[in-house]
Formats: sequence, structure tokens, C-alpha cells
Amino acid sequence: MFSQYKLPNELCLHVFSFLRPKELCRLTQANKEIKELSNNNKIWSQFLENNSDKILNLIRKFVRNII
Repeated sequence: MFSQYKLPNELCLHVFSFLRPKELCRLTQANKEIKELSNNNKIWSQFLENNSDKILNLIRKFVRNII
């Protein structure tokens, strides 16, 4: 729970789920408690699921460039 706002972790995670990856990364820099809470697989897996094709294409392009 955020001690400053008294919000339950589940609610904070729900709010985090509406952020884009870049926004979530910036938020993790706010404090240690937010960073620990945001390291939740459910949040990050939604980004992977929604962008899996894009991520795979970037990985393929990177691999082609180093070979």
C-alpha cells in the first residue's frame, strides 16, 4: 500500500495497467515502494502480449545487424 495515499496495492496495479511502458518506467523512479510494486509480471506481460509482433521484429532486426 502506498503509505502516502493509503491506496491498496491492487488498486495501484490497476491504475498502472493504463500506463504505457515508458510512463511506467518513469513512474518507477518516484520511490522504492512504487518501483517494487510496479515490478509485477501482470503489468509487464500485458505489454508483451499487446506488442509481441513488434518486439519480435525488433529482435530479428537487431540479430540481423549483429550477424
